[in-house]
Amino acid sequence: MEVLLRSPHLIDAIALMTLLEAVVLYALHRLRGLGPPPHEWLPNIVSGVLLMLSLRSVLAQSAWWWIAGFLLAAGVVHWMDLISRWRVPPTRPR
Repeated sequence: MEVLLRSPHLIDAIALMTLLEAVVLYALHRLRGLGPPPHEWLPNIVSGVLLMLSLRSVLAQSAWWWIAGFLLAAGVVHWMDLISRWRVPPTRPR
């Protein structure tokens, strides 16, 4: 079990399942009108996959710039998602 947890292949499987989830969500929305539209969940999926890639890079003992790059990209996508969701409260009439 320890060998599996220290292997980057477990992250590969989880990332693949996450991408499959995105395809299913997109197809359900596009073909049947079910679920939220992709612009509501896609940034979340992308930032999650980027975090998984950074963890995979650590487990595979990749160069530091891969790890930093994936973490930076995940942070940028996460902040873009937060900014897109930010709601300004309506002002009250005086």
